[in-house]
Amino acid sequence: MPDNREIVLEALLLHDKGEYADKIIKSILDKYSYLERFERGFINRVFTGTVERRLSLDFILNHYSTVKVNKQKPVIRAILLMSAYQILFMEQIPDSAAINEAVKLAKKKRFNGLTGFVNAVLRQISRNKENIDSLFFELKCDEVKLFSAKYSCPEWLCKHYLSELGAKTTEQILINSLTDRKICARTNLSRISTDALIDKLTKEAKFQQLSPGGAISYVEVPNMQNNIPAVLALMKHIYNTIMYAELNTKSDYCQVCGYDGEIQIVEDENHKLFWKCPNCGNTDQTKMNVARRTCGYIGTQFWNQGRTQEIKERVLHL
Repeated sequence: MPDNREIVLEALLLHDKGEYADKIIKSILDKYSYLERFERGFINRVFTGTVERRLSLDFILNHYSTVKVNKQKPVIRAILLMSAYQILFMEQIPDSAAINEAVKLAKKKRFNGLTGFVNAVLRQISRNKENIDSLFFELKCDEVKLFSAKYSCPEWLCKHYLSELGAKTTEQILINSLTDRKICARTNLSRISTDALIDKLTKEAKFQQLSPGGAISYVEVPNMQNNIPAVLALMKHIYNTIMYAELNTKSDYCQVCGYDGEIQIVEDENHKLFWKCPNCGNTDQTKMNVARRTCGYIGTQFWNQGRTQEIKERVLHL
C-alpha cells in the first residue's frame, strides 16, 4: 500500500504528462477514498500546492541543484518539487521529516544512486529558506521574469498584466492569487442561527458514521447565484465534517422571459397554490422549468397541492 507522499508522487507524474490538475486530484482522492480525512487533506494540499507554486519551485531548485530541473529524471524532479514545497510552505512539517521522507521515497523507487543528490539539494533549501526571497533579486532588471518566478505565474500572463495594469497593480494581483482568503456565509437568521446551522451539520455527521450504507443531510437554500462564496464556505464545512450532504438550491427557468432565478409559489383567492415567475408574471407551467428535491431526488415535474405546500413551507437554512 503506497504512503501519502508516494500517492502525491503518482499524481505529480500524471500532471507532468499533461493531465489537468483538478481531474488528477479528484481521481486520486476517489481511488484512495479509504484513507483518513487528514491523510487525503495532506495529499490534496501537497499536490495542489506544488502545482500552484511550480514555477517558483523550478527557479529555486535550479539555483541549488547541479542538474537543471528540465534535465532531471521525472521521478526525482517530482520528489524534489513536492519536498521543497513542504519545506518552504508547510510550517507544520519539520524540514528533517520532509527531507528524510524524500530520500526514502527515492530509494523505494529504486533511485539509490541519487539519494545523496536529493538529500543535498533539499538540505541546501532548508538551510537557506529564510533568505529564499533574495534569490529573486537577480531578476530585478526584468519584471516579467521576476514576477513569473517569484509568484509562479506564466511569463505571458505577467507580460499582459504589466502592459495593461503596471507593476504595482500586477504585483498585488499576483500576491492575492497566492493568498488564502477567509470565506464568510450569511445565515438566514429569521430561520436559524449561524451556530445552529453549523451545529446541525456537525451533529448529523456523527449519525452518518452509524449508517455507512446510506445517510444524507440536506441544507435548504434559496437561489444562491449571487452568493457563491457562501455556497463554497458551506461546502468546505461539509467536506471537513460530514460524509454526505447536499444543498437543495433552486434551478428554475422561465421560457417566456428567460428569468433563471427562483420561480415562486403563490396562492390565489381560493387558496390554491401555483407557480409564478416573479419577473414577468408567467404562470403557464408548460412554459417554465422548475426543479425541487422530493423524496431524495431532484424532480422537474409539477407536484400536487400537498407536496407544493410542503415545498413552500420548507425552512431555509441560508
